[in-house]
Amino acid sequence: MADYKGIKGFKVQSLASDPTLVEGQVWYNTAGYALKYQASATTWSSGGTLGTAVYNKGGGAGTLTAGLAISGKDSPGPVANIISVTQKYDGSSWTAGNDVNDGRYAAVGCGSATAALLTGGQVNATPELFAGTEEYGGTSWVSGNNMTRGKCRALSGAGIQTAAWVAGGRNDPGGFPGEMETYDGTSWTEVNNLNTARALAGAGGTTTAGVIFGGITGDPSLTGGTAITEEWDGTSWTNLNNMNQNRRELGSCGTQTAAFGFGGIGPPSNAKHAVAETYDGTSWTETSDLATARYAGAPANAGTTTSTFYAGGNTGSAPTYTITEEFGPSNVVKTVTVS
Repeated sequence: MADYKGIKGFKVQSLASDPTLVEGQVWYNTAGYALKYQASATTWSSGGTLGTAVYNKGGGAGTLTAGLAISGKDSPGPVANIISVTQKYDGSSWTAGNDVNDGRYAAVGCGSATAALLTGGQVNATPELFAGTEEYGGTSWVSGNNMTRGKCRALSGAGIQTAAWVAGGRNDPGGFPGEMETYDGTSWTEVNNLNTARALAGAGGTTTAGVIFGGITGDPSLTGGTAITEEWDGTSWTNLNNMNQNRRELGSCGTQTAAFGFGGIGPPSNAKHAVAETYDGTSWTETSDLATARYAGAPANAGTTTSTFYAGGNTGSAPTYTITEEFGPSNVVKTVTVS
């Protein structure tokens, strides 16, 4: 049988501690009595700090290297804490852009950094719940047509500026309508309802191939959050396999066959979660956790299962409302085991 030197042309090093990682490197750790190697994995790492804290998002849009954190709240408390700023991310740092016309939180944001959409939410005005839509061209926001359902917050949705969808949400006095609407860049059209009415869910996909997961429902037994997943085929919703972890107010992105949900709040006892899961169109698989458990942050809505960000969010500690975590490829140390 060939040995490692015969295959690779050099021996495995014996080292007292793990070295600076080099792709493909193999070594024996003499302190831990373990054979180790460098491998590539997709993990969370620290990103740039938000210029304005985001305690509860208005919306997220774009990608890891060209993203937006739109409006939201900068702290707990009344709607007076709503911010209107659009924050732009280049994959390294955040800069302030032009304000939205109507500052809001618990809204839906989607699209790209140069063609974004923001709709619904709760505003600092009377009435507080809002149906207003705004479009962003990379510089400024322009008001568009309202959603047909009227006032609603805590919606879920995805898509692009000219082909977006929203579903679920809450309205006064705290109902869960379960309605869905699609947007063609000009007007909203009501289509078939969700099977399970919910608010604060994760979402991904398009107006003809969407997915919604998690959230909170009107079912008293699911007050901490649900794990239910549904897929949209352009006509109706179909129930698929549940997520592994019940939660609501999670970050999300991706497509119907490659969706990503991360963070959130839920059982037990409304705990903040760091768990991240990917969906392949059939089932959910846990991947690397966030470094900081939190909910209601702004995600790169157009991100993927291998490239996205999560900015701000409620961690329970004000100094961390400005953190950003990036999800992408990274070198990690693996230990060879014998089974």
